[in-house]
Amino acid sequence: MLRKSFYTAGAIGAIVLGLGLAPGAGIRAQGVAVPDPLRRALVSAVMERMGPGAEVVVGVINPSWSGPFTRLAIDPSARIGGPVGITIFTGQAASVRVSADVKIVTDYVVAGRPVAGGKVLAEADLKAVRGAVAQVPFRRLPTLAEVIGARGLRPLSPGEVIQPSFIAAIPLVRAGQTVTAMARIGGVEASLTFIAVDGGAIGDVIRIVNPDTKRTLRARVVSTGLVEVINVQ
Repeated sequence: MLRKSFYTAGAIGAIVLGLGLAPGAGIRAQGVAVPDPLRRALVSAVMERMGPGAEVVVGVINPSWSGPFTRLAIDPSARIGGPVGITIFTGQAASVRVSADVKIVTDYVVAGRPVAGGKVLAEADLKAVRGAVAQVPFRRLPTLAEVIGARGLRPLSPGEVIQPSFIAAIPLVRAGQTVTAMARIGGVEASLTFIAVDGGAIGDVIRIVNPDTKRTLRARVVSTGLVEVINVQ
């Protein structure tokens, strides 16, 4: 894989622009390219929320839709594991409502035993799982490494999926901090220094601003001081 680093605003801007011009391009579900534009856009929207490690399978879309569209939005209150409400925007002030069956396989953590609220979570309290997940919001779930050492905000029952709102994670990026922003397209990687507008823990989507151009982008926290620019549809 060709990898290059460019330390100019133009390089990272070109990559971000390229991402914006091709929403969902190259998105795959279970290792198979998704040819249908609507399904490809839906897979891309789900992976933006769940993280790149998720496997997404889109089932029946009702009613079926094959017309042109500008973007789509998943209902904010939608939960994984059943019909999901989708708004398809077909023009400046026009939209169509459909529902879609969406299944997701991802990494997540469950409580391995009863845990009292307020406790700092230890490895013995937890169990790492990779599999189909259901009845949780469309949001990236914390991994075992992220949960260990976090403080529980509520009691946990055995087998309960640990959601981001259940723990107080340690922030890896703080508002006003200088961060390294990465963007990738094809085999090329660009990086540039940005300023974090928001703070966040690993997996959180925050705003970052280019100190030279004042352009604001959205990025996902990867590690301490490191974020990855995401393709916003």
